Amino acid sequence: MKINTKEILITAWVLVFSNMCVYARHQNDSIRQEVKGYVARKFSEIRTFNLTWMTEPSHSYSIKNHGNNITKGTLCSYNNIKLDVNVPIMRTNSLMVYAMGEAYFDNYHIENVKSEPTMLSQQKNENKQYYSGGLSIIYNNILGEKPFILNSNISLDGYNHGLQQVLLSVTALSILHRSNTTNISAGLIFMWPFYKIPVLPIITYWHSFSPRWSIDVTMPKQFYFRYQPTSNNRLSLGTSLDMDQYYFCPDNKNFPFTCYYLSVSLNTEFIYEYLASQNLYFYIKGGLAKSVSGGIYKTNRKDIEGQHLKFTDSWKPFFSLGFSYNLFH
Repeated sequence: MKINTKEILITAWVLVFSNMCVYARHQNDSIRQEVKGYVARKFSEIRTFNLTWMTEPSHSYSIKNHGNNITKGTLCSYNNIKLDVNVPIMRTNSLMVYAMGEAYFDNYHIENVKSEPTMLSQQKNENKQYYSGGLSIIYNNILGEKPFILNSNISLDGYNHGLQQVLLSVTALSILHRSNTTNISAGLIFMWPFYKIPVLPIITYWHSFSPRWSIDVTMPKQFYFRYQPTSNNRLSLGTSLDMDQYYFCPDNKNFPFTCYYLSVSLNTEFIYEYLASQNLYFYIKGGLAKSVSGGIYKTNRKDIEGQHLKFTDSWKPFFSLGFSYNLFH
């Protein structure tokens, strides 16, 4: 079987960043606060509740096994809702502990399906769910005269048929350079269970060209040019990697009772963000997206024995709305 190194790296990266939501926001708040103005910082703070809805029009898709198409069809009326919650349990100058939880809900129907009879069974109307919850511990200190962050996340996930997998990630990151206009950091993250690669590097870069224009990069998760015309409005243009995941029952004796689905998409997007108050935040996002990696795996994120199932689809437009609310400051 041919190994697609690019696909492995993309999938591993997005799985890594899916376990970093609290950590990533905390990095923006505490580490960048000395180099970014208060107004810019307000857009990236940790919020208690985050709710997003995303929709896509009808588009073609296929599932391949060892490079050969086994299922083709049209995915119609796709809607996705994501909810995540971050509640502080303890906060000191050097230590923060958060309880965190997230839920994914997918709804769509499929048409024009052509599938091998021994392969995955698919219903005309699909409703999928994914849940996870756990703790995030973030420690700040100085190491070698450089600011240093150590973050550990532990959680348990599942779906409507029960709990599935314990997830663990440990991140170490150091601020290599910071000034009034530039911030560079680098580090490593370990994740379990992992897809092919257990340890990956992290590189972040932020630079302000002027009080209103900046570039914001987290390699390879996102790359944005940002423009902030007022204290409560921000516009961003760039690309990002996003993911959709859920567990499901394939209803086929050739597969495990529960399988794990992952799709990693490349988004070219425009984002408008609005701070309605100190507590309330809204955003609108739109652009083009295409699945660039992902597939169907065992619950431990490894290939199913004798299978190498990969999901692909066509470029399609997408539109997303979201809001966040803070109970704590």
